[in-house]
Amino acid sequence: YLHIIESFFFPPDIAARPNFTPDSQSNWASIAGWLPMVGVSGVIGLLQNKKAHWLKKLLPLLLVCALVPIFNAAFQGYNMNYYARWFYMPTLMMCLAAVQAIDDSDTDWLRAVRLTAGITVVILCLVGLMPYTDYSESNDGITKIGLENYPERLWIYGAISLAGLCCFSLLIKLYKNNRRMLLKASFTALAVIIFIYGNFIIYTGRLQTGSSGEFIMDHALKSEDSLDLDDIENVRSDYYYCIDNLGMLLKTPNIQAFHSVVPGSIMDFYPKFGVGRDVHSKPDTTRYALRGLLSVKYLFDDAYDDNDFYQDHKTQMPGWEYLDNKNGLVIYENKYYIPMGFMYNDFVSEEEFELISEDNRDKAVLKAMVLDKKLLKKYQDITGYTDEELKKLDSVISSEKNDGTSNFTDYHGIVSTFKYEEEDYYKDALARKAQSCSDFEYVNNGFKASIDNKGEENLLFFSVPYEDGWTATVNGKECKIEKVNYGFMAVKIPANKISEIEFTYRTPGLTLGLIISTICFTAFIVYIFLIIFIKRRKA
Repeated sequence: YLHIIESFFFPPDIAARPNFTPDSQSNWASIAGWLPMVGVSGVIGLLQNKKAHWLKKLLPLLLVCALVPIFNAAFQGYNMNYYARWFYMPTLMMCLAAVQAIDDSDTDWLRAVRLTAGITVVILCLVGLMPYTDYSESNDGITKIGLENYPERLWIYGAISLAGLCCFSLLIKLYKNNRRMLLKASFTALAVIIFIYGNFIIYTGRLQTGSSGEFIMDHALKSEDSLDLDDIENVRSDYYYCIDNLGMLLKTPNIQAFHSVVPGSIMDFYPKFGVGRDVHSKPDTTRYALRGLLSVKYLFDDAYDDNDFYQDHKTQMPGWEYLDNKNGLVIYENKYYIPMGFMYNDFVSEEEFELISEDNRDKAVLKAMVLDKKLLKKYQDITGYTDEELKKLDSVISSEKNDGTSNFTDYHGIVSTFKYEEEDYYKDALARKAQSCSDFEYVNNGFKASIDNKGEENLLFFSVPYEDGWTATVNGKECKIEKVNYGFMAVKIPANKISEIEFTYRTPGLTLGLIISTICFTAFIVYIFLIIFIKRRKA
């Protein structure tokens, strides 16, 4: 709450390093609502005015939304991770409040600025001068002053805020009765304050990133084609302790994308394997089998970083070998790489799979495809789950929920037979590779693949996140896409036949949205012409 409130009184911190409240767990939450120079004095000036105005109702309502989690989440589709990117809306309303207050000659600006400055000083002193006892191992009970991580930044932020308020107060006093001069002087003062703060945050950001800026310029932006790997665009890569989004800068498909626009199915997948996912995903090396599932062939290690992938005479994940050293990156190749698009011989229910510990699930998912009960029944000719077996499974699940006495391993033998040694991982990876697509290619709106299925009908798995916008064809005929393995896609392919598979993606609602936008734009143009026509007739 302190972070939310102070964000309206002080310039915003670097998104990755909240300074006023370093323990608020609000990294990348985009909490920012400060208006340069004016702060919240315009809002206070409007609220203290006796005249009625709709903003007086809206602004307190927006503050309540900011402070109540479920109301805040409503602005991002009820994603309960704390984001405040919608704060641009109350910020615009604050701008309007400031304009409205300046327009009103009855506004008591001196009182508004004093109150804003007073709250600013109180927050500054609470954070910057608060004594606390540090019980960490390195300090062992030493009393310290200030809760912030970077004291110099805190006081500079405070100085910028208070200097802006003093400047604004002076401008109001000098040019209260000269609106034209007030406008010119305010623009000039705003430009100076924004210039000072803008350059300060860029400078501190550069200090925070160290030499990564030079690395990006020299080894990514200037050298994107220097990896010289023929299949790099049609396989996935892993980036080990590299700067965020290096894979995107190098234009390589990878598993560490740092962005917030991902299919919701990703959020279903990673938690089942003990891997966190917020705006990016970084499965650690203990989940090495996920690289096989996700068709990762290459791993890139920053040659200048101390966290080397090769330590103690071995790589940090089994099955990897040194390949090359190029462009400031040490390149390793996965010798047990599984091409995109492969089949399974065994299938398990989600309930059975969740009996496996999180530490072993990444290896187990290479042994058997995980399906919900509806799909097990739908494809029982493939999965082997007959109606009788499914009834037994339902009975066991019901008993487990009611009294906790049943044991799935007594019911189904496959999960209980799984082994998770490195040799088992190699065996499973080779088995999946033997049943994989011979060709795979990304195209502009999806991907194509072909597979020679020498066995019975089967489900062909692709580690592409499931979304409603996908359609698929097998040998030219449209087929149903199923959601399997907690968030990925699979299609049914025929027996004893070479199949050509094509997946196409189209954003759901795009066509309807274009139609609506076209109609609205046309109506707007008609409206404009009507206004012009009416005004001319009146004239």
